Amino acid sequence: MSENNFNRRDWLKISGAGLGLLGGVLAAPGVSSAGMIQSLRLYRSLQQGRELDPSAGLSLIMIGTGTPIPSLDRACAATLIIAGDYTVLVDIGRGSLIRLAQAGVLRPDLLLFTHFHSDHISDFGELMTMRAVSGADAPLPIIGPPGARKVVDGILEAFSMDKRYRVEHHGEAFNGAGMEVSVTESQPSVVHDQGGLKITMFEVDHRPVEPAVGYKFEYKGKSIVVSGDTIKVPIMTEMAQGCDILVHEAMNKQLVEMGADKMGARMKKMSRDMCEHHTSHTEVAEIARDAGAKKLVLTHMVPDPMNWVMEYLFTRGMHQIYKKKIIVGKDLMEVKA
Repeated sequence: MSENNFNRRDWLKISGAGLGLLGGVLAAPGVSSAGMIQSLRLYRSLQQGRELDPSAGLSLIMIGTGTPIPSLDRACAATLIIAGDYTVLVDIGRGSLIRLAQAGVLRPDLLLFTHFHSDHISDFGELMTMRAVSGADAPLPIIGPPGARKVVDGILEAFSMDKRYRVEHHGEAFNGAGMEVSVTESQPSVVHDQGGLKITMFEVDHRPVEPAVGYKFEYKGKSIVVSGDTIKVPIMTEMAQGCDILVHEAMNKQLVEMGADKMGARMKKMSRDMCEHHTSHTEVAEIARDAGAKKLVLTHMVPDPMNWVMEYLFTRGMHQIYKKKIIVGKDLMEVKA
């Protein structure tokens, strides 16, 4: 059973006090009621959590679909897999904690890392703090490639003074046990096989970043494959054979080149370097076609297709290769397998 749903009686007491406070603030001059209403909705989602159905099938929520370049509309890399009432978060990049709150799943049951670029790990410390705030009392299981323990320990060390401050301030109300972890470093293999959910880690190629992995999720006859960051590799087609959803990073290298020509020498070099270790949009279409994937969801898109015109330009040429559904991923988008 997932621990995402908090004790509602306790939260009701907190919410009552919070509503009274918010009512007073709304009545204050110069305060935007629309902004406060939006804050109230987020506040409620934090307390209530998402209702998860143990009998449900396999689905996902695109938590973060962005890149290291800051965006108001896209958090950095994070994908939430939901198998019945069990939740698995793949990566936790900058801004993804906000999106998890909006999705109503602040306490995923399992965290997976694909690799250790900052845009895939940077909200980890904040996630652990929020677990303690919300009363989690069991260690968070974490699985990743070699290096996961070093990264996790380093981030928790960076947050250790903050943890001490909060324990001294709040006492037992701040559950420091919620910031405990259980880290497993794995080689490509089946890394989880419980409750009907099978998760397979496989190696990808994001050099000079090593190791880098993707994951395949299988549950109740359905499957989802999450690529992580990578160039086109044969194993992606193999792992995605017949999958219901392929979530794949994508770069439109022609658009990147057009933009690079307008940059200075330093940024031009970095843009062209970036093209060497990501998968082009047409290569992603080829992978989905050759694997027979039923749906293709694009994420970690460069450049950011920030409107329908850019979406058209970004995906141009893909539909001629892959004839099934192509979904341009957006934060908080939900897709069922």
